[in-house]
Order: sequence, then structure tokens, then C-alpha cells
Amino acid sequence: MNTEFNNYYTSLAEAFASGELFFTRNTDCLHNAAIMKLMLEKGTRISMYCGSMSIFKNKFYSNILDDNGKPDIDIKRQVCEAFVDFINRPGTHIDIILEKEPNNLIDDLIFDVSYLNNDSVNIFQIPNIIREKSNLNHFSFIDNSEITRLETDPVQHTALCKIGLSDKINSPVESFNTLLEASSRVNIANC
Repeated sequence: MNTEFNNYYTSLAEAFASGELFFTRNTDCLHNAAIMKLMLEKGTRISMYCGSMSIFKNKFYSNILDDNGKPDIDIKRQVCEAFVDFINRPGTHIDIILEKEPNNLIDDLIFDVSYLNNDSVNIFQIPNIIREKSNLNHFSFIDNSEITRLETDPVQHTALCKIGLSDKINSPVESFNTLLEASSRVNIANC
């Protein structure tokens, strides 16, 4: 059991249910996993720009410890189950744009690789010229950006999370769509 994960996830879920604008810092892998779980549970369309899908890799979860200082396999299980439930829910879709080369993309996944071949999952890669010339922050959001996570440090997984909508805050939808148009589809069979 991980008290911090449960408390953080509960605060996120309550903020989402309230419909009020809410901001929180995401300071590590544990918080990142809680946000992803909420996105998978509440979203119908998820858009992600990330390095190599580390949130869906076993290695990522080795950095999350339970209250006794041991790797917390329950958090990995919860995120895995939320992903599988998301993919199996009618009308859902996830677009993932990778920053890094998709070599070994399917290695070390927390779920069966067959889920990446589902029609609800599209994986893309940005062109080398964009990757080399830009310093884009990783980000993810659901639907019309009701939940948005903007990473400030891809190594430590620190980020800012926004829950709720505001006409005073720019949505990442347009930026994501621009990246998507410039990206090419990844063939999972070649990874």
C-alpha cells in the first residue's frame, strides 16, 4: 500500500468531480502514475507527447516504493488495469507521439503488447528535425484538456497538472495537432 499515492489520487479525483479549476505539482513517478490513472479512467480521448512511453513500462514502476520502502506493484497493477479498461471501453482513443526512436518500444510493457495493435491506439514519432531543433516539454491531456499534465523535467517526471477548464488558459489541443500532422505513424511490428 502507498498512502501518498492514494491521497494524491483521491485529491485529483475530487478536484475532477468538483468541476472547479485545480492545479497541482507532479513531483515524481508516483504522482505521474496517479495522474495517468485518472486520465485513463475519466477520458475518452487521450493525447500524449512523451519520450518513450515510460509511464507504461515496468522500469518506471521500480522507482515507486510502498510505505515500507519496497517496490509498489499495486500502483503498476492499477495503471495497467486502467489502461486495459480504457482500451476496452467503447469510443475511446489514445494518440501517442514519441520523441525518441521507437527502438525497443514494446519491451518491458506493463500490459500485453497486443493492446498497442488495437484500433484505439495510434503511435507516432516526431521527425528528427523537430526533435533536434526544439526543446519541447512532454505533455498529455484528455478530451478538450479537462485534465492536462505539462512536464517540466522528463528525467524526474516533475510536472504541472491542471484539472478543469478555463477560457483564460490556452488548451494544448492545437499544439498537439500540429505535432501530430508533422509526425509519422509507427509500425509496432518493427519495434
